[in-house]
Amino acid sequence: YTTSSSSSNVSTDLPVIDVAPDMQQSQLKAAVQKLRKKFDEVKSITWYYHQNSPKYSNSHSWISVYFGSSGNTPDNPRLLINYVSSDWLFIERYLLNIDGASYNISPSYGEIERDNGTLSNGEVGIWEWYDSKITRYEMETILAIIQSKTAMLRFEGIQYY
Repeated sequence: YTTSSSSSNVSTDLPVIDVAPDMQQSQLKAAVQKLRKKFDEVKSITWYYHQNSPKYSNSHSWISVYFGSSGNTPDNPRLLINYVSSDWLFIERYLLNIDGASYNISPSYGEIERDNGTLSNGEVGIWEWYDSKITRYEMETILAIIQSKTAMLRFEGIQYY
């Protein structure tokens, strides 16, 4: 990953930061109950998504955080960035402007997946997505988005954006 920001350079080797260290178990349980759940019977993991997050990757472009749990404690926090269109970008990186500060998420070669077919609106199209464990830098970026007044995400492709 390239981890540059106008505010700091952060090593991606660090563990994910704890975003709510003072949250009580009862508060966590109440928050999790509001999420949409999907159980993976093969891996025995329950995945938790925001209730407004799309159920299908071919619906529209979005950025989201989700996590899994194979016990009583949430783990496996993940970042999902999804692009849907009628034309390929062959995305190489994601540039963000969050309240005037620049952030850059640059996955390694092969980490962005691609597919094509019928979109949720019935038209033929493509989708490209990045789905990965969240690094400390990415978590700091997500928290900046949550706390921002304005946030813009640019999908940077080989030739176009």
